[in-house]
Order: sequence, then structure tokens, then C-alpha cells
Amino acid sequence: MALANEAKYQKLLFPQEYVNVTQGSNGKVSHSSKYRRPIDIAGKDYSKGKVFAPGKMEIKYIEKKYKSHSLSELKYVETPYKKFDFLTMYCYHNIPFPNINVGDILNAGTQFTEEGTYYEPGGGASGNHSHIELWTIKNRVFDNRPGPKPEEVFYLKRGLHIFKQNKSDEHFYWLSDYRNEYKDQIKISNTKYRIRRNYNTKSTILGYAEPGYYDVLDTVENDGLTWYKIYEDMWIGQVDGCEFIKAKEEPKQPELKHIGNTLDGKKIFIEL
Repeated sequence: MALANEAKYQKLLFPQEYVNVTQGSNGKVSHSSKYRRPIDIAGKDYSKGKVFAPGKMEIKYIEKKYKSHSLSELKYVETPYKKFDFLTMYCYHNIPFPNINVGDILNAGTQFTEEGTYYEPGGGASGNHSHIELWTIKNRVFDNRPGPKPEEVFYLKRGLHIFKQNKSDEHFYWLSDYRNEYKDQIKISNTKYRIRRNYNTKSTILGYAEPGYYDVLDTVENDGLTWYKIYEDMWIGQVDGCEFIKAKEEPKQPELKHIGNTLDGKKIFIEL
């Protein structure tokens, strides 16, 4: 069954619980081809971490002998850089689940495999991980149309992911919060706005903030900047493109007194 036409483009979430990129796009070990831009993700401490559908996708192919790699199609994808009508995601080395079949449509967040060391066309693997490539063509073909880097496509959702290490050339974007006028927030207007592990300019860059709103948990003055804590070990320094918005006081709820019931049993209140 093919995916129905989607009116709204989807943002793809990083497909594992832990961000542990052990080899980035165009890595030195096995990612050196100019026609391939994969990443290797080892999850938490090279354990057999779960791999999830990053968005709504259709399983198009599962390798028959070892069932260790698969191909999926994701339609109407929005990235920080551009939009795609479809992307093809190819996964290697994984441990397949027997209840996932060609033609299945999975929603974002559905687990469909685990990291492994299983066979793939280029050889085996030395440790549990998932190798992921993205293509703008229907089938995996080595031609002169390499797909986007996964770092340019997958978003990170705060609270669900951590950086164990990041050996990629690029950094991922973090999804923003919803606008909430009753919380202290910052508004990010520029792209490539850095999120750091600590409140100083030499701290590790964890990625970039998607333009939008972020809840402020704490504020620190350091390095001549005001720093805003947006999550555990995640800080943003206020420079051009970052605006602090102080929370409004929430309206007080009126105090009500129960004075009786209607004939059909509904309670009657009066405002004090």
C-alpha cells in the first residue's frame, strides 16, 4: 500500500534514543565515497539500541538472506535546508523484527529494528551499530546524485537524546518548543544558532537551534554574554538573533462555590 498524498511536510526525528555518531558522513573508515553520505550510530555504549522510524515511512525492501538491511521511503520531508517530496532511507547491519514486512507503513517513533553487526553488501561490522544513508532516488544506485547528509535532515528532540560523541562533520538541529507566553522563553530568529554544553564560548557545540521558541530554565552572565539554559547541559548565548521574552503573569482563576445541581445532575457554581 502506497502512502497517501500528504498536505503537510514532516520533520524527521533522529532514529535512536542516544546520539552517538561513531563515523560521520564522508568518514575515513568506510564512508569516503563521494556518492555516499552515511552515518554510523552506535546508540548507548555500543549496546543493541533500538532503531525507530524517523517519520511516517513505507518499508520498500528487506534483504532476504540475513534480513540485516532495509530500504524505506519517506514522503514530504522538511529539513532545515530544503524540502524533499521523498527520501529513501537505507539501513545496514541491523537486527530485523519478524513482524516488519515490505509494504508496511510505520509512523514516526515506531521501532522497526535494533543495532547489530550483521552482514551487508560491503562486509561485516566490528561493533553493534546502525549505518544509515539517505537518497533522493527511488532505489539505492551509485550515480552522481548523492543524497543529503543525515546531519542535514534529522532533528533532535530535547529530553530524548544525548551526545555520547559526535564524529560527524556537521551538527544536528534541535526542535524548538511551542510558544508559551506564561513561561520565560527565548526566540531564535537565525539559523545555525549554536547550542553549547556549558555557558561559555569555548564549550562543546551540541548542535543548532531550529528558529523558534525555547523555554528558559536558568540564566547566567559569563564571557560578556547572557546565557540561557534550555535543557540539562544545553545553553544558548544571547547574540543577534536571540530575543528574551519574559513570561506574563498567569491570570488568576476565579474562586467558585458549588450551590446546587440542575435537574439533570449538572453542578451549579457561582463566582465569589
